[in-house]
Amino acid sequence: KVERRNMRKFLKGILSIILGIIILAIIVVLAYLGIIYNEVNTEIKAGKIEKTVEGIRSRNTYVKKDKIDELYLKAVIAAEDRRYYSHGAVDVVGFSRAMYNNIISMKLKEGGSTITQQLSKNIFLDQRAEIDRKIKELFYSIELEKKYSKDDILELYVNTSYFGAGYYGIGPATKGYYDKTPEKLSLNEAAFLAGVPNAPSVYNPYEHYDLAVQRRNIVLKKMVFNGDITQQEAIIVYNERLNVKERDND
Repeated sequence: KVERRNMRKFLKGILSIILGIIILAIIVVLAYLGIIYNEVNTEIKAGKIEKTVEGIRSRNTYVKKDKIDELYLKAVIAAEDRRYYSHGAVDVVGFSRAMYNNIISMKLKEGGSTITQQLSKNIFLDQRAEIDRKIKELFYSIELEKKYSKDDILELYVNTSYFGAGYYGIGPATKGYYDKTPEKLSLNEAAFLAGVPNAPSVYNPYEHYDLAVQRRNIVLKKMVFNGDITQQEAIIVYNERLNVKERDND
């Protein structure tokens, strides 16, 4: 009996220590989040979001949503965030699925970031994969969705994405790759342009043509899954060349 009592006391002591460590860890994490939130909130109160968005919209290369091909916008959503219009700043379902797939494959195959999160990263933060940057990205994303509509955010996203080969924004990208405006794109062009920003240097058609084609075809498959196009329409484009214009040598 004495040994049992001593064992119980020992176990209670261990559990108390573990509980204390957990509580301390929670306090530290909350304090850390509070510091980052205060930093972001100070910038938000100073009007950083509105000033940044205003600056982007004032660019002479900025293209309004009603001047962008609807098929291309559907391709972007299919490629990057297929539940875009049905979730908030963060897609809990998409994030959980991405983490599950990463764990199963033992590789970082999916990021789970929404279009809003990607926009926040593009216009407010740098590209470093650090925890404080990811937390700031989350806070900015929540604020963006409070201040702007989904259509506004999508419009900003395609105007600030990097499309490789020195082209920033959908306007310069369509001009650079196809010598046209974004108003009317073929399915081939739409799928290619929707896929490039995922990894602009990897899918640069002038440097890695075959990879660019593979990425376009992945986007086509996602569009079929989303119901944006038929399987037959996708099959026709699978065998088409990208038909980007020759690269300028200047």
